[in-house]
Amino acid sequence: MIYVIGGTHECRQICEILKHHHLPFILSVATKLGEDTYGHYADRLIVKRLDAVSMDALIRAEKINWVIDASHPHAVLVSQQAIEAAKATGTTYTRFVRKTQEDAASYGKFFENEEEALNYLSGQQGQIMVTGSKTLEEAIKVLGLERIVARVVPSTESLHQCEHLGLKPNQIIALLGPFSVEMNRLLLKTYHISYLMFKEGGEGSGYIEKLKACQLEKVKAIVVKVPYINYREVTESYEALLEKIKDYYNRHVAHDNSSCK
Repeated sequence: MIYVIGGTHECRQICEILKHHHLPFILSVATKLGEDTYGHYADRLIVKRLDAVSMDALIRAEKINWVIDASHPHAVLVSQQAIEAAKATGTTYTRFVRKTQEDAASYGKFFENEEEALNYLSGQQGQIMVTGSKTLEEAIKVLGLERIVARVVPSTESLHQCEHLGLKPNQIIALLGPFSVEMNRLLLKTYHISYLMFKEGGEGSGYIEKLKACQLEKVKAIVVKVPYINYREVTESYEALLEKIKDYYNRHVAHDNSSCK
């Protein structure tokens, strides 16, 4: 059995590849939005934030022999817990993340973490668009409420948080990305944005489109780098993952079928 940890758009294609090869798998996502977005691609779905202990229990109970981690690259704790659970159970672990297009990332100012980015912005003038709900509370503390425009996913959880933090309706953009360069440009112009703060991401995540839109609109891109994690194994393309899937099939499915003859 294979366990896929969702959280990025890549998990959809991973599920499709596994289904195409008739490999049983379990997909876990943390939120209702994840369920609505990716749930119908899964053979079996878990909608819950799992920690290392619950991942360990799942691996043992379901006889998982391969963990494919397709969680968000900034969800450091999730990956660390998955690595811990896989190591404790002797399970193969593969981190799947699309490689960033380095040549397209020349525009913008890069920071190691959100704290550094917010400290920099505190000394600047102008409206700031912040993407993602997890950064909002700290951003408002450091920058003040009036300067913030929040771009969040259209989930009940995110909208409740925006309301709780005191953001007005004209400060909230609730849309599900990734967006095109043109859509990003339109939002930046409409809200008179001087700085766009967002997280570094891989190809296909909408990251490059944000950078290009900022460059065209003369908006400063404030980018929080992907945290470094010493993954046990990293795969950066679907082609490489497909080779691993074929190898898994030969070792666990074809071998089992031949043993039954």
